[in-house]
Amino acid sequence: MGRHATAAALLAAFLATACRAQILNPPYFNLAEGRTIWATATCGDSASPELYCKLVGANLDKQDNPHINLIQGQVCDHCDGTDPRRAHPPENAIDGSEHWWQSPPLSRGTRFNEVNLTIDLGQEFHVAYVFIKMANSPRPGVWVLERSTDEGKTYQAWQYFADSYADCDTYFGPEVEHGISRDDSVICETKFSKVVPLEGGEMVISLLNGRPSANNFTYSPVLQEWTKATNVRLRLLRTKTLLGHLMSVERQDPTVTRRYFYSIKDINIGGRCVCNGHADTCDITDPNNPSKLNCSCQHHTCGPQCEQCCPGYQQNKWQRASIDNPNVCEPCNCFGHSNDCYYDEKVDERQESLNVHGIYDGGGVCRNCQHNTEGVNCHKCRPGFYRPFNKLLNATDVCQPCRCDLTFSSGNCMEGSGQCECRPEFLPPNCDQCNAGYYGYPQCRPCDCHANGTQGRVCQVNGGQCPCRRYYEGKNCDRCSPGYYGFPDCRPCDCHPSASLGASCDAESGQCTCRNSYGGRQCLHCQVGFYDYPTCKLCSCDPTGTTEEVCSNQTGQCLCKPQYGGPRCDQCAPGFYNFPNCIPCECDSKGSLGNSCDNAGKCHCLASFTGLRCDQCAPGYYSYPDCNPCGCDSYGSVGLSCGSDGTCFCKPSFDGEKCDRCKKGFYNYPLCEGCNCNPAGILATFGGCGSLTSGELCECKERVTGRICDQCRPLYWNLKPSDPQGCEDCECHSPGTLGGLRVCDGQSGQCLCKPNVGQRQCTECLDGTFHLQDQDLLGCQDCQCDVGGAVGSSCDARSGQCQCRPRITGRRCSEPLQAHFFPTLHQHKYEVEDGHTPSGVNARFDFDSGLFPGFSWKGYAIFSNIQKEILIDLHIQKPGLYQVIARYVSLNGDNVYCNISFTPDTYGESKQTETLVLPPSREPRFQGVVGQDGVTALPFVLNPGRWTLSIKAPRPVFLDYMVLLPEAFYEATLLQERVRHPCLRGGNMAGPCRQLRYPALPDTAVPVAAAQGADGQGAPVRILDDADVLEELHSGPMAHLDEDHGSLRLDLRVPRAGPHALVFFYHSLDNDGSVAADLVLSGADRLATGRANFHHCNYNLLCRQGEPRQLPHLCLPDPVALQQLRRQLRSVSERTRD
Repeated sequence: MGRHATAAALLAAFLATACRAQILNPPYFNLAEGRTIWATATCGDSASPELYCKLVGANLDKQDNPHINLIQGQVCDHCDGTDPRRAHPPENAIDGSEHWWQSPPLSRGTRFNEVNLTIDLGQEFHVAYVFIKMANSPRPGVWVLERSTDEGKTYQAWQYFADSYADCDTYFGPEVEHGISRDDSVICETKFSKVVPLEGGEMVISLLNGRPSANNFTYSPVLQEWTKATNVRLRLLRTKTLLGHLMSVERQDPTVTRRYFYSIKDINIGGRCVCNGHADTCDITDPNNPSKLNCSCQHHTCGPQCEQCCPGYQQNKWQRASIDNPNVCEPCNCFGHSNDCYYDEKVDERQESLNVHGIYDGGGVCRNCQHNTEGVNCHKCRPGFYRPFNKLLNATDVCQPCRCDLTFSSGNCMEGSGQCECRPEFLPPNCDQCNAGYYGYPQCRPCDCHANGTQGRVCQVNGGQCPCRRYYEGKNCDRCSPGYYGFPDCRPCDCHPSASLGASCDAESGQCTCRNSYGGRQCLHCQVGFYDYPTCKLCSCDPTGTTEEVCSNQTGQCLCKPQYGGPRCDQCAPGFYNFPNCIPCECDSKGSLGNSCDNAGKCHCLASFTGLRCDQCAPGYYSYPDCNPCGCDSYGSVGLSCGSDGTCFCKPSFDGEKCDRCKKGFYNYPLCEGCNCNPAGILATFGGCGSLTSGELCECKERVTGRICDQCRPLYWNLKPSDPQGCEDCECHSPGTLGGLRVCDGQSGQCLCKPNVGQRQCTECLDGTFHLQDQDLLGCQDCQCDVGGAVGSSCDARSGQCQCRPRITGRRCSEPLQAHFFPTLHQHKYEVEDGHTPSGVNARFDFDSGLFPGFSWKGYAIFSNIQKEILIDLHIQKPGLYQVIARYVSLNGDNVYCNISFTPDTYGESKQTETLVLPPSREPRFQGVVGQDGVTALPFVLNPGRWTLSIKAPRPVFLDYMVLLPEAFYEATLLQERVRHPCLRGGNMAGPCRQLRYPALPDTAVPVAAAQGADGQGAPVRILDDADVLEELHSGPMAHLDEDHGSLRLDLRVPRAGPHALVFFYHSLDNDGSVAADLVLSGADRLATGRANFHHCNYNLLCRQGEPRQLPHLCLPDPVALQQLRRQLRSVSERTRD
């Protein structure tokens, strides 16, 4: 509800402009919802999960909370892009859910201080505000809110954000503004860069409030352009760091840097479609782009943004609607002879177009006039036609053909009467005499002297000088005198005295000789390439890309040629490249996605095409323009390409048109192996690769395997030519190996040791463990040396005695020597009874040990109706995060909600307030300031200086003292305890334990329920029915074997022929040692026996055991029976797997 109220306030400036009925505006909505969003880096986008920790700590009294991963006192988790619960992709920031986007922590590198988060709005919108809500991190320290108006090609800053004005100048330059002075001022804001709150902070950024034209949006083109955007980008530059962590961040301490990152839960961008005041809805889906919204245009406007007048309604120039004038597009007046027209600004200036109201207003020019009409309004007859008297202009037969003799007439005739128009040499109206300036009817030749320039209208002089009038000259008086032009009228040049170089002009055009930067006939305008007469400033345009006019003579706007673009016409337009010589992309119509290309002229090709213009086949295809797939064999071909005939290029050992067979001398397609058997591993009697059956390559020694006899078989290692058997025995120490297996690495001889056992033959315990035993599944026990009391984690291999620090004793070094003690962490303790009230009076207290047993110092403070608030003056010496813990007694029947606040005495720090919840307790109890979940601690950010701690309790409660716990105490980064002791069934562990897990079995494993088996007499096997045990082990029913019921028979279904191994899942209920079991495995025509050792297993999971050493592999597809399993186990799991 709060967010909607904020959004409503931010829209006030926009809504004020829409209160009149003449201007139409679509409704506002969240532009970010459902849009495309991406980030330059995201937590968990690497190959493995990524650890991060929050600045907010944990309640140490509740470490066992299953939802908290506590590492060194820090609440931690992992980002994992493959796990939906731990993935934090950018889409989470705009989906309206409780999930969030998160950047990588700085532990991955300080370069991740700089991360961009970009939202593509898909089209142009007017944006009123941007609302951002953080998740589990503070707000960014330094960042920029940016916008793009060209679909992400370029970005401009909307607003800067920094910790201080000094950071504003450092990061963004000293010219950055700190206050709004213009509609397009880019300011730097500091109020959103505080470290408090540590989580869930909000930023409400208005792009309108406080700007000069906020209440006159319609009349401010600058503000209209300022709010337009096609893309919005958050350019994050620096995380907000605690003062006490600065040096640790600089040193890249991972325990600190893993706590700094960006996390955003919600981005709400309030805005609306750009409809220019001609639409009140924006709900039409663009057929070419379903995610794009077009305006539902009114006022006879058209276009996605109502940015032009509809065809036939272009009498006036299109304009944005305003409060005073809706600027409705009017129809052109073509008198019914055309339905098409266009707007001509010059026609409008000359008032030559008649509108539908009969007024010469507008610049509508009709096109494609019919019925033999022409003209701006189709109001004139074409040459050779005339309009009879009393014919209405909208009549279809308004223009009738002229009937004239072309010997004397031009073919045209007069409007109304149809009187024919005489040729120039004949006298109107009857064309029966020569016209002035001609003689000799009916030929009517031109006079020797030009009539306009001759005195007395003399016609013939028989080759002499004609008597010229003033302003005329020449033998025939047929040209103008200097200073005049336009024969035969000879008008004065009238050149501007200061803008021209003289009084003379061109005899025909009258063009004066203008000074530099001036133009026009009389030099009364700016020359081409200049604008703003009379100053005539130079246009800032690239002449390469501009038209002859270069720029607008009024505004200086550059006028680009069709193949050029950009504000200065210094770029190639879409479909062209190679500026300054912009040439067409000429992308191939079959191979390309369109006619656009990059700056190098590279077109965007379909999958099977390539080349600059997509006019070639891509690798793996041939025969342009069909570009058929080569189909080369992936094993035998070199790459994907083939020749023009489709022939593939084969690897050395392959042959064939598609490289799908072996070349001569090579064997076993698709391997096509050469005969390169390892000499150390083959028999001395080996006769070559060709001597073996198909599929085989080499003949190995007894203890050797592999295609080329280069590997030792299991149980052996160290392949040597001198060894007649090829390899030597692993000689693994059975008590120290997993499952007693004697298998080792064929190269190094390293045996498969139990988790706590080391050395090549698994003969010694690892550091931190002791007492190697065969029946111990881990091999050795954990030393459990106390991390604070012992010098290290190692102990004596036999006794387990740890090496203790001075004044500490015990096997684990966990006990102080006699007459010594361990101090507590309550070093910053403040007695509440030593505080004072807001009026300065000492706090009221009592010392009744019956009500508050074991109080410290002189008593305990009493909160009541008389004393509801106590103040404690503090002096903080080291910066950092501090948890607050109270020791109290509350006799109330339910929780008491106290208000805890820290108020600084220094400028620049913020007051911090949280709630301390005190549950009922008649005995003294400790309680920390925690979140609503009752687990996550809410620390306070305290920097060096004087602070006042305020405690307000609305109901009676007794407070003994308050403790400030620095992060170094509860995180204890130096005391990193290494937990090796496994978790046992029953959960009776004194401290933390290590949860054991087995790797997953392959998908081909076949489970068999042991609980469905039979005993030795064929009766159903005894079932373990202890529900608590089964639930803790996450197990189903189990066969329960003991001394009295020690046999189990199972039917195993072998899915296919081949080697198989038995793996038993089991658990020990109360026996302490290992128990051997005899195995009998029978098939259709064979019998195998073996022996398995089931070691003691009392962990909180099912243990596994197999025995491949003594149990031969079966290679039969028939049903197999596990005939007998005789032993003295307490229970065996519900499954075996083959």
